[in-house]
Amino acid sequence: MKIKLPLIFASALLLAGCSSESNSKWDDPNPIQPTADLSLSGTEADANDGLNKFGIDFFNAAAIHYDAFFSASMQDNHENYSVSPLSASLALAMLANSGDDAITSATLKVLNAPDIADLNNACNKIMRYMAGRKNVELANSIWYSSSRCKVTDSYVRNINRTFYAEVNGVDFTDKSVAGKMNAWIHNKTHGYISEMIQRTDDRSIVFLINALYFKGKWNDSFKKDKTAKATFHGTESDSEIDMMHSYNTYQYVKQERLSAVIKTLEGDAAIAFILPEGNTDIKDLSATISCDEWKGIVNNARAHSVDLSLPKFQINSDADLSPWLNSIGLSGYNSKLDKMGDVRIDDHLYLKTKQKAILKVEEEGVTAAAATVIGVVDTAMPDKSDEVVFTLDRPFLYFLFNRKSGTILMAGRICNL
Repeated sequence: MKIKLPLIFASALLLAGCSSESNSKWDDPNPIQPTADLSLSGTEADANDGLNKFGIDFFNAAAIHYDAFFSASMQDNHENYSVSPLSASLALAMLANSGDDAITSATLKVLNAPDIADLNNACNKIMRYMAGRKNVELANSIWYSSSRCKVTDSYVRNINRTFYAEVNGVDFTDKSVAGKMNAWIHNKTHGYISEMIQRTDDRSIVFLINALYFKGKWNDSFKKDKTAKATFHGTESDSEIDMMHSYNTYQYVKQERLSAVIKTLEGDAAIAFILPEGNTDIKDLSATISCDEWKGIVNNARAHSVDLSLPKFQINSDADLSPWLNSIGLSGYNSKLDKMGDVRIDDHLYLKTKQKAILKVEEEGVTAAAATVIGVVDTAMPDKSDEVVFTLDRPFLYFLFNRKSGTILMAGRICNL
């Protein structure tokens, strides 16, 4: 089935400089104003909780719809996957600010947000807080068809004030435009994400691009001389991998279906590494882990002496999110992009969505990058007795998250290495 492209929302985990077109509405947008702390009102906290719930729902959906999400593009990943809830949620939040009431309402429902104002305020404050952490870079840009869109100044001000986005009017019949947007994404992701947009044409309406990049050092790094060959017992077969090793005090928790160790990174970031327990299957756990289970991990983990063994690995994922978004109500609309201004739509709007995500775990720390493209298509220190041995030599889950906001930047499943 051919993929048509008129309105596309791309989000990538990373930031760098910005590129602009000659018809740009905001050639030099204000940089994200970092904050040292995160202060949310009651309703903004509710919106943030909704975004965190979306993160778990999104992670579950990738497991439930694995074949549809990843298909041929992931044939070599052996049932591993990585997704970025933060990347997807920021792209969807920009969608909520661009469509008519039907699109806004459906998107708010997906993000579990009470209303657009609280969603915007929560996103803005989370972005500013992340920017203050030094190891997260965020950027947004909007590229719209100058022949089909008369974008209002009020829309530009809202997008710039809320998401710090540059806004560019372009000619999508110019074959070089896709390359320029890909270069923007490549730049913002420090070269990790490329070729997100294959082409544009006269059916293309808008591309909204969110970019985020994470690079953080462990608060206690693994010593390279402790890394040694070990066997990883995957769902398909055993394999020899490089296993990192550390003995230290970590947050640890054991629940009915899982156990987890939380290893912290600089700037309030952390990764929870999760092993299934008992007869729990890794695929079932990834598909059904609940928001309450996740909160239980974060809230109930306690300091233990942990003998931690963690594989050194990199995972690249390339997902088609359309089946899931279509199944939960973002399938198609006889709607308009009213909040943008006067936008010519010849037929219905449909979403075409994909995401690329990369996570690299090494002795020094973690690097993560992702890109999400949502296309709206116009059819025209404890006692030694508490010691825990936690060896990730079998399938596991991981969640890269911010300890203050609870925001899940990246989450994944490792079945085989």
